[in-house]
Amino acid sequence: MIRRAVIACVAALLCTGCGDGSSNDSPNDPSVPVTQGFPLYGPRAHWIDRVRSGTVTFEAVAVVAVDLNRDGSGDLTLEVRGPTTVFRSAARATDPSNPGHRKHLDLEIVSMTLSAEDIEFRAGDGAGNFAADGPLFSIGASDEIGDDPRLAHDDFAIYFEGTVAGLSVHNEAPLRMVAHIDRLPPIGNLFTMSGPPLPLFTEDGHNAGLQITSVNYTPLDPNDE
Repeated sequence: MIRRAVIACVAALLCTGCGDGSSNDSPNDPSVPVTQGFPLYGPRAHWIDRVRSGTVTFEAVAVVAVDLNRDGSGDLTLEVRGPTTVFRSAARATDPSNPGHRKHLDLEIVSMTLSAEDIEFRAGDGAGNFAADGPLFSIGASDEIGDDPRLAHDDFAIYFEGTVAGLSVHNEAPLRMVAHIDRLPPIGNLFTMSGPPLPLFTEDGHNAGLQITSVNYTPLDPNDE
């Protein structure tokens, strides 16, 4: 039971899913191609400076490694998938010396749900407003990489919870996920866990004796579904 909880929990963290992505972007802009319902920015140099505020939902697959004996090595792996909705700001400048260069996005995971083997896990507080509306508030940022303007560095801090056969598991330190992306949504771009193994805790706050050692997460092309 504990093994399932850990894995599923991990899955919930990262598992992202599919849906008809919606956005405030105009699909009539010829520079913003539409991929089965949502506008796509990039790949191209300085693509991030064209991004408008909006929300998108997409499918992704994640592979999670779980350590069962605290030796720092993954003992079990799980492949998971499910829906994730991300809210983004419009691109904005962050360098006072170059106020015309919009190279930064604020990001928030509104919801992330995993369903597999009769297990469900959740991340995101349900509101895309960059405010902590609940314990699963999960935020991120995207910044153009200075020496390669075709890429942006993404960094997320994710909080999640899961329930398996009455056992609730959650993380107290954020799950850090990072990537270099060349488009938005980041279809086909690989996100990986950053940092040391992540301990999991029971509902009453006790260490569950389980930890996540690695996560690989890739948003999927809706045309390949």
